[in-house]
Amino acid sequence: AGAPPGAFSLDEPTPAAGGAGASSAAADMIQLSGMSVRAGYSTEDIAVAYKLVRECLNPTRRARGYADWVNLGLLLHNIAPGEESYRVWAEFSRRAPGCASTPEAIYRDKWAALPAEASAVKNGRKPLMMGTLHLWAREDSEASYRTIMAEANKEMALLNDSGSHVSVAELVVRMYRHEFRCTPERGTSLASMIWYQFTNHAWKRLLTNTRVRERLSGEVRNMYIQADRDVGLRITQATVEDERQRLEAKRKNLLKVQGSLNSCGFKDSAMREVAEKFYDEEFIQNLNMETTLVGFSNGVLELRKAGSDGQHHVAFRPGRPDDCISFQMGRGSGGLEAIPYIPYDPAAPAPEHMELLDFFTKIYPDPVLREYALTLYAACLEGKNTEQKFYIMSGSGGNGKSKIIDLMSKTFGEYQESLPVTAITRKRADAGAANPELIVLKNRRFISMVEPEEGEKINTSLMKQLSGEDTLKARGLFKDQDAFVVTARIFMSCNNLPPVSSMDNGTWRRLRVIPHVAEFVEAGKPTNPAANIHPRDPLLDVKIMRWRPYFAGLLVWYFENRYLRSGLAEPKCVSSASDRYKEENDSFAAFCQECLVRELGAELSTNAALGRYKEWSKFAPAAKQITRKDMITRLTELYGKPVDAAGKMFAGVRLAMEDEDVSGGVAV
Repeated sequence: AGAPPGAFSLDEPTPAAGGAGASSAAADMIQLSGMSVRAGYSTEDIAVAYKLVRECLNPTRRARGYADWVNLGLLLHNIAPGEESYRVWAEFSRRAPGCASTPEAIYRDKWAALPAEASAVKNGRKPLMMGTLHLWAREDSEASYRTIMAEANKEMALLNDSGSHVSVAELVVRMYRHEFRCTPERGTSLASMIWYQFTNHAWKRLLTNTRVRERLSGEVRNMYIQADRDVGLRITQATVEDERQRLEAKRKNLLKVQGSLNSCGFKDSAMREVAEKFYDEEFIQNLNMETTLVGFSNGVLELRKAGSDGQHHVAFRPGRPDDCISFQMGRGSGGLEAIPYIPYDPAAPAPEHMELLDFFTKIYPDPVLREYALTLYAACLEGKNTEQKFYIMSGSGGNGKSKIIDLMSKTFGEYQESLPVTAITRKRADAGAANPELIVLKNRRFISMVEPEEGEKINTSLMKQLSGEDTLKARGLFKDQDAFVVTARIFMSCNNLPPVSSMDNGTWRRLRVIPHVAEFVEAGKPTNPAANIHPRDPLLDVKIMRWRPYFAGLLVWYFENRYLRSGLAEPKCVSSASDRYKEENDSFAAFCQECLVRELGAELSTNAALGRYKEWSKFAPAAKQITRKDMITRLTELYGKPVDAAGKMFAGVRLAMEDEDVSGGVAV
């Protein structure tokens, strides 16, 4: 009997590159030369993929729902867009309940539309590829998956019996292509290679290559042992002497490879070839780039999955190698482990959810502000600062601000980072200089800062760059420069609002003040819940550690049911606090209130306004000097474009007369 489709055969002897007696058909299929994680899929890769679809995937799970059905089609189209992929997809689709009699035209039309659909759903994300198919097959039928892959890998070992370091590396790639990557850290020597392993739903950075190296004398050697046993059985069944001699030669080669894989020196040399095969120069750059995916210890959360109702929903699923995720919620310095996703159900909340809601009720007694704050913190799950705001958490000490930051930081884990406040108060670093405090912002979702030293002003230029989804250029010490978009929302916690020297609308459009009015006092001091004065909880730090997964689940609920549905509606108390902050710092706004009057038919020249401002600023020590260009910009923002050809006259406003009461005709 001949070999099954997609399997290797040893029935026709020929001195192929794979080793003594390998068949030419099999050698052509496997494309031995140039195999690596960077190379395209071989004919044998694709044949195995079809086998996994037919024998491992569950039609009810992978083809009954529309989105799952399309995803499988996209995956097959991505790895091989030809007619055979279509036939495998259509055949599998008909096995789904109720789909046996689906007309061929429906499958044909959908297949033809897949390239456009792939472009629409990709949206910057790496497409579904072979690694995801292997994951699905293992999830749906692990026993069948292991059998199919063991057979394919054994046949690969039969062909790769030359004993060279390269041939062993080829087999390692075949066995672990979707599990390992080798990459240089950006800006470092090529000799300094970093290994990553896909495990527990995410890519994990390895300290050494030991995880890969130990496989050589373990699973890889066992594959050669299985191939050796298979050849031994064929020898006992051989009836032709030439066939027996060919098989004996192959078995001798296989035994030699087994011995080599127990040699430290051979493994050292083989690992250099293995590193070359697993080398992916762009791997680190692609990690954690997808802004709508969030990694947990038990899977991955999709924040914007299209539903049948035409709206976006959150969806939790196992992580895939193609997700390119290495960050996980909760995991961080100090030995903090990644947290699982535990959904929040308002109809049946866990005790921890009730504790969290009570905690937020005390910190934000205003229910409108509380809903806003929880929705804002939930929006941080997505790597996008859509509102382009810079948030300042204000209020006197002991009101819970730092505990909110602590809870967010410990919950977001690797998705968060603390930024030294000097990054936005000091002078911008020289072009090309190292700024490691900024490079850590890449791909984060939540950034926290403490208040600056008294008198230090916010560098509004950098503040706007960090909060405006602009491209930031930064580099770490002894590293190459990197360019990336800041995907995080930034929060500064302070008791006293820092001074701001800039007076442009772009600054004040971004700065948002979140007031904190509660007070938590030490034991023994009087409390008054009605006045938002509560006793301090000595066990709060312990509770925060326990709350982390439940808080994440609460935020996910707010993201789907509040942020996705209604966006982020700013409450009046935040607008009022932000306006007061502006009034305290915007000297031009104060000048307009005191010295300009709106009046129909009146006109104001730039020179007159500038002269009056200079006189007025002598009695306002905190006032910032303003240039003619800035004056024209601010007057244009308030009163519209100049009405004269020279661009210096503004209509509908005039200078206030000396001792004139401007309370009824203020200019702003």
